[in-house]
Order: sequence, then C-alpha cells, then structure tokens
Amino acid sequence: MLHIYGYFRNNFGIFITYPKPFAIWASDLYGTANAEDIADLVAIVNLIVSFLAVSIFTFIFLAIKKKLTKSSSGR
Repeated sequence: MLHIYGYFRNNFGIFITYPKPFAIWASDLYGTANAEDIADLVAIVNLIVSFLAVSIFTFIFLAIKKKLTKSSSGR
C-alpha cells in the first residue's frame, strides 16, 4: 500500500496538506520543536483522520445494509 501511495505522490504530486491555520494551531498545541516532532504530528493527525473516515463510512454502510435487509425481508 505504501508503494502505491509513494508512486502517486512522486508521479502526480498528490500529498495530503492541511490548511495553514489548522497546521499552526495543531503545531502549537502539540509543542513541536523540530522537524521530527512535525513528522510525528502529521502521522498522528493522519491516523486520527483515517480512523474518523473509516468509522463514518462503516456507519453509513451498516445503516444502508440495515435498511436493505429490512426492505427485502418485508415482502
């Protein structure tokens, strides 16, 4: 998976960026002192965003599945 991400990032310029005010706020909140701290912060924020996205999509698909099973069993 990382190979695919690296390929697209290097060849198509796709890279996750956050708005500057959010980045400054998160950096101040985390207390970054150097580039290593910033890399850690980016990894943490990306994990949180990924967790939220997966949770939301899972909830949506489970709700759709529940509606479909209710409608198909009520024939």
